[in-house]
Amino acid sequence: MIVFAAKQSFAQSKDSLSMKSMMTDLSPKRVIFDSLKVSINPPLHFTKIDSVLYGFVHLGANSSLVIAETEPVVYAMAPYYTVENFAQQNETLISKDTLYMHTGYWAYQFVLQFKVEDVLVERIFLIAGIDGKTIVIAANYPAKVHDLLYPVFIESFKTIVIEK
Repeated sequence: MIVFAAKQSFAQSKDSLSMKSMMTDLSPKRVIFDSLKVSINPPLHFTKIDSVLYGFVHLGANSSLVIAETEPVVYAMAPYYTVENFAQQNETLISKDTLYMHTGYWAYQFVLQFKVEDVLVERIFLIAGIDGKTIVIAANYPAKVHDLLYPVFIESFKTIVIEK
């Protein structure tokens, strides 16, 4: 009984340490995209882009995060997206889930893989919406760095605030 409690306590402290570590991998400063009326705490060391696309890029990690507004029907249809929907775009659906945002809203999360030349790329595709406004967020990175970047992107996604 004591051994079980010690293991459980260790697991909880290990989880809270990893969560704290991930949160320190985010910029403490919110970045606002005025034209989208969206703000986010991006991963550290990512450079803001807001010319044709809105988001962030990290050239050293060969990764990016892009935010765009889309039609509300995309959010309504998200629960029904299938492997076939993504296969039409030469992407393999790895997982499909919901993500609870810090604002109290739910978003739909898809993890996809595809190849660019000979490099396996992973994309986290998030669809979030409030009151008729829908945004899509895509984070792209080499699949070989999944363990490093995936948790940081997810924590960043959770900080997104959508204004009406």
